[in-house]
Amino acid sequence: MKKKLAASMFALALAAATIAPTVAHAEKKPGIQDGSVLWKTTGNTKTDFGLSLNYEDALKPTYSVQVPQSLQMQEDGTDVYVKVSNTKNLAENNKYVSVKVRDTWATNFPKKYRDDDHKYNLYCGYDFMKYKVEPKLSDSSYGPALTDFNQELLTFTEDATKYYRVTPLEDTATNSKPYWWGQINFTIGVENIK
Repeated sequence: MKKKLAASMFALALAAATIAPTVAHAEKKPGIQDGSVLWKTTGNTKTDFGLSLNYEDALKPTYSVQVPQSLQMQEDGTDVYVKVSNTKNLAENNKYVSVKVRDTWATNFPKKYRDDDHKYNLYCGYDFMKYKVEPKLSDSSYGPALTDFNQELLTFTEDATKYYRVTPLEDTATNSKPYWWGQINFTIGVENIK
């Protein structure tokens, strides 16, 4: 009878140990949660037990990004927006949102021309037209044009809409080749403020 009673109390204690952290987690208090379980053993007995662990990275940076799906370039350049919203926990973590140009090659861009000479190029078959990408500064002027991939284009530390400009550098459109295609691929992520 004593063994059954001890086993029942042990099972009840284990149930309490697994319930207590769950209830305390709802309060979202960091550290050791209220409640404890005490086992008294006699002799060379072995007791197994578990501890419920919970972790929530409450200060994890979050953000949303909105960009246009496509654009029709104008001869004198086109401003393109990047809108970052719902930013949380950037300053607390000494972080910012970084927008970089990963590359400028569409999936159908000719592979044998994916080299330094053909970065930032529109194409029509195997003919190419260079263009430039410049960040728009807070005073409405434009910063230096990007010259390589993985260069930072725009940065955000809070909700904002910022712009960059895409400008064709040559006018090679003719009746036989009036349309040129291209693509800009981005990497958007969280970086450490230096």
